Amino acid sequence: MVGNRIPLWVHRPVISGSNQRYQALHQKLRAHHNPSFAPKMMPKMMSRYHARSNVETTFPMIKAKFGDSLRSKSDVGQFNEVLCKVIAHNLCVLISCIHEIGLEVPTFVSAS
Repeated sequence: MVGNRIPLWVHRPVISGSNQRYQALHQKLRAHHNPSFAPKMMPKMMSRYHARSNVETTFPMIKAKFGDSLRSKSDVGQFNEVLCKVIAHNLCVLISCIHEIGLEVPTFVSAS
C-alpha cells in the first residue's frame, strides 16, 4: 500500500443499503467461525440449512418420474399440472417411506 491509496487487487466491499446480502453473509460466516457468536444465529441457520439442497434434489426427482414437459397451454393449467405432479411426488415418497422404513400408515378422520 502506497500512502492512502489501496491497491486495485484489494477487494473492499462498500457497505450500503444495496449490500445487505454481503452483511448477512458476513454474519453467517462470523457465526460459523466464532463460537461466542454462534448461539445467537445457529437456530435460524439450522432451520434453513438444507432447504436449497432439498429443493435442488426434489425437482430432478419429479422430472424423472413424471416428465419434464407440461401439456397444458394456459398459465392456470400449467400451474395446476405442476401442483398435481408435486402432490403425486409427495404421495410416492410417503408410500416408499411406509414400505422401506416402516412408517406408520396415517389415519384420516372425517370432519363430521
